[in-house]
Amino acid sequence: MLESRELIVRLLGDEMKAFFICLYMLALPGLNVKVLAGSAKTRVLTARGTVFNDLDRDGVMNSVEPGIEAVLVSNGLDIVQTKKDGSYEIELGQTGTLFVIKPSGYMTAIGKNNLPHFYYLHSEKGGTSKIYSGLDPTGPLPERINFPLYPEPINEKFTVLLFGDPQTKTQTHVDYLSRDLVDELVGVEGVAFGVSLGDIVDDDLSLFGSVNQVIARIGVPWYNVIGNHDMNYDVPNDEQANQTFEANYGPSTYSFNYGKVHFIILDDIVYKGYNPTPSGYVGGFTHRQLKFIENDLKYVSKDTLVVLMMHIPLFLEDWSDQSFRVADRQALFDLLAPFPHTFSISAHTHIQRQVFFGEEDGWHGKEKHYHFNSGTACGSWWSGEPDEFGLPHTTMRDGTPNGYAFLRFDGNQFVIDFKAARRSEDFQMSVYAPRAVRSGEYPTGRLYVNFFMGNERTEVMSRIDFEREWKPMRKTKWMDPYMNLLTARYDTAQHALPGPRLSPPSYCYHLWMQTVPTNLPVGLHSVDIKVIDMWGREFNSSTSFRME
Repeated sequence: MLESRELIVRLLGDEMKAFFICLYMLALPGLNVKVLAGSAKTRVLTARGTVFNDLDRDGVMNSVEPGIEAVLVSNGLDIVQTKKDGSYEIELGQTGTLFVIKPSGYMTAIGKNNLPHFYYLHSEKGGTSKIYSGLDPTGPLPERINFPLYPEPINEKFTVLLFGDPQTKTQTHVDYLSRDLVDELVGVEGVAFGVSLGDIVDDDLSLFGSVNQVIARIGVPWYNVIGNHDMNYDVPNDEQANQTFEANYGPSTYSFNYGKVHFIILDDIVYKGYNPTPSGYVGGFTHRQLKFIENDLKYVSKDTLVVLMMHIPLFLEDWSDQSFRVADRQALFDLLAPFPHTFSISAHTHIQRQVFFGEEDGWHGKEKHYHFNSGTACGSWWSGEPDEFGLPHTTMRDGTPNGYAFLRFDGNQFVIDFKAARRSEDFQMSVYAPRAVRSGEYPTGRLYVNFFMGNERTEVMSRIDFEREWKPMRKTKWMDPYMNLLTARYDTAQHALPGPRLSPPSYCYHLWMQTVPTNLPVGLHSVDIKVIDMWGREFNSSTSFRME
């Protein structure tokens, strides 16, 4: 009924259709059109289901399989706890993700290629990317969305395997990944699960399946973080940029528990949109993500270690003071500050670096916040001269070899072990010294030690000719001289070298230096190196030089 020639339009369901109705009505003389404020939100649905103990391991709940109480279920923003019978109820939009937050003592279903399946993707109309397949239309929301869990022993000592940036651009790169890293890891023992820290591929999202098949050979459950090269860039906004990733791996922001550790996986790439071409990205978080973290941490005890895994590092990179939105980092730090045990991990930079955030960075926790910027599986983007096996040495820009890391947890404590691809476990540093120096001349020769897992809490010492006293070396921020030699080959060779050219060297954040003395007797002199890492472990290496 119209009173005073007024029409009230409620924007429900198809918002665009209602919008054009409004425009038409506004053109009618003497007709007042009111759009009710706040009524233009996406239609809200209610998801219901049960988290249950899947006794027969078929993924389907039957009448004898009990529900599990007090398990957390999330829509990526809100979090609810299952009731005594394992049931839950939570809101979900027309497009959204629903997932269970795995509790310690349980494992979720493991799908094809050892990918954990702990989620339900809902998209009534399907994805919008025109280049790569995204989410298929799911149709109406199912009446019940049940999540199976499988009991397992709670082990507070466990190991996680980390790959930074596999970054495969071609099927040849997928083959490199398989032969250079995965071959030596097939059947690895004592690893609870693995994680790729983003940039699984290099913009060709059709390679997700090939990479998944290769990494599945390792034989452990494998989680994945989204990277800036894993996104759909032909879509209008950040909300739609993850659709192909999510179709393959599930939500891009979620959490789970293992032992005494709470893991939070974060999409920290904010896509600036397509207008009329892709506008790039910046490191940061959305309000929705920060609210999810806030809600999530309400259920985490203070004696738990909180580990955040993301792609873009939280620090500002040398080349840009805009690489990460500082306000977003501050909001994250404020949420984490009450927790005495925190640790964050990233990749993205194709170097290896460790940062300790303190008061000057906006961190207000009792202890500094430790951030590990992991080196990459692809090293320097699978570049460099090939070896006798046809594999590029692909050394990273800071002189760190490509490889992977093991996170070894014990309760809420941990250590990190770096492993260079196809090298022995004790290859933890490169030592550079001049081959020969002239006796009596002014000492300008330098001894350098690049300890790949070094940081400000690392001690590096040297001694010459088995001296009793070890002398401390000075930490310096400079280019690795070995990397300088590698890249100089491209300019001094008479003909183009095989393989893609290495990227130019960058600053190394784990380099130590010492002047080589020239007052020693003529002849060969040995140099011993001793390193004590931040966990008190000792590593050794040696080299020599000749005095003439």
